[in-house]
Amino acid sequence: MKTTTAAVACVLSATFAMASAVAAEQQLAGERCDFFTINGATTQPTADSPFFGSIDFINLGSGEVRSTESTTVLLGIVGQDPASGTLSSITSHDIEASDEGVPFNLTTFDEQSLVPLENFGIEDPDFDFGLIGRLRVTAAGGRYSCGEVVSGLDPAGLPLSKIRLADPESGAPGQSTLGGFAKLCLCDANDN
Repeated sequence: MKTTTAAVACVLSATFAMASAVAAEQQLAGERCDFFTINGATTQPTADSPFFGSIDFINLGSGEVRSTESTTVLLGIVGQDPASGTLSSITSHDIEASDEGVPFNLTTFDEQSLVPLENFGIEDPDFDFGLIGRLRVTAAGGRYSCGEVVSGLDPAGLPLSKIRLADPESGAPGQSTLGGFAKLCLCDANDN
């Protein structure tokens, strides 16, 4: 596990360093994609409700910050690894720019892994899982028409996003803190 985590951390460190350079090169080459870091937070009022919140998209090429409103629906838990306790979930996200910039909205459909924080050696009273996932844009409008949002591990091998699901027994709400990267593009219909 430590070797795999270290390898992933090395790859992500290189990705962090190269993302700005790639964004600048693509803009010079006339590409129609923007690269972003993302951060935000959402809450799940009850166990049978979506997560609601906001996510900031920070453009790595221009530095522009786009504020968005996000609704995430946990469609279901589809599996669990008995050895690690990792849950596999299917989710859908609706993300809409909520600021004065060029409008955009994204809908994703994706599979995400909820990895118990103790697997990373983390004790956090506010969260139960690290959230690892790749969100693929399935519908979009405005400035972008395709792309992906990825939340993985930081260079130290720790999750960029954390989550706690609402507890149906106690009524305690769920919450998440989100971090990661996005590549959003203006694609032709045949690019998807």
